Amino acid sequence: MVVILLALIFIFQPISWTTVPKNGVLSVIIDRTDTTTADAVKKLRLSGVQTPEAILYPVVSAASAFSSSGLKKGCYQLSPKSPLISLFFKLASGRVSYLVIRIPDGANIWGVEKLFKESPDLDRKLTDFSDATLKSDPEVFRGFDQDIDSVRKKFRESASVSYYEGLAAPDTYYYKPGQSDAALLAKMVRHQKQILDSEWQNRDTAATALIRTPYEALILASLIDKEAGQGQEKYLVSSVFYNRLKIGMPLQTDPTVLYAKGLETRSDPKNITKDDLLKDNIYNTYRQRGLPPTPIACPSREAIHAAMHPADTKYLYFVASGSGRSKFSETLGEHNAAVNQYILKK
Repeated sequence: MVVILLALIFIFQPISWTTVPKNGVLSVIIDRTDTTTADAVKKLRLSGVQTPEAILYPVVSAASAFSSSGLKKGCYQLSPKSPLISLFFKLASGRVSYLVIRIPDGANIWGVEKLFKESPDLDRKLTDFSDATLKSDPEVFRGFDQDIDSVRKKFRESASVSYYEGLAAPDTYYYKPGQSDAALLAKMVRHQKQILDSEWQNRDTAATALIRTPYEALILASLIDKEAGQGQEKYLVSSVFYNRLKIGMPLQTDPTVLYAKGLETRSDPKNITKDDLLKDNIYNTYRQRGLPPTPIACPSREAIHAAMHPADTKYLYFVASGSGRSKFSETLGEHNAAVNQYILKK
């Protein structure tokens, strides 16, 4: 109640701006990362609202109190010289011009499905993101249809393959209330196709000769994104995978085993066991040589770029060394020493 009374003291003051936008409209995006009043106030300030935080805070807090679920996520459009009361009513009523959904780097298909289900005001055309449902609307995946058909034929429609994995580009997307989920997903797929085609046209053809198609590069990029921490390390991880492919050495990457395990329950297991490593499934790169049949996640643009431009190294091994970094080695002896140092702590 005190917060609301404080808000009312300032509510008729005009909003102050750092600069007036050329189109006369300021867009403020409140997304999933803005979980507190302080987060929303910070976003307003970063977007160009110059009104002091001490005044904005009670206004935003009062608006948030009007909804049991807090501030609605989306894009709020404000006009210069509008009083703070207009900001209050827009936030309190959730009158967004656009809604926001963010697909993070390395999200998998069931993670994307969860984000869609959590996103409000979508026209639900897709009951779920299962292979059977997505297969019923091929227009969504236009551009990847030949790749999907090829994998289906190769694996004879096996239920152990996730045919639509990795085809949505990680990014922040805006949609109008009432847009269909199928149309929004199609937009993400087109974006991924555009990124992939652009990167493929500018790839290092000599270094990537083992990769025959853009889709294979997408598969490799998904492995890179799941294994590499720091941005520059993506290119080193890429080089390890290429060096292994050149000599017919299994990729032996844990994320493929985790993916196969998670695919069974459409969940994200945190650990793998020795039994998991021994399972003879088509995603297990400890048992299968070459690339898995499909991507195991939605790779970022940087990972796709790294898949097309591997570093020039002789590395065959790497192990996590802490703080999101890895130790790379050329020989098994060097790798075992690194494992002892960083994993076994010997």
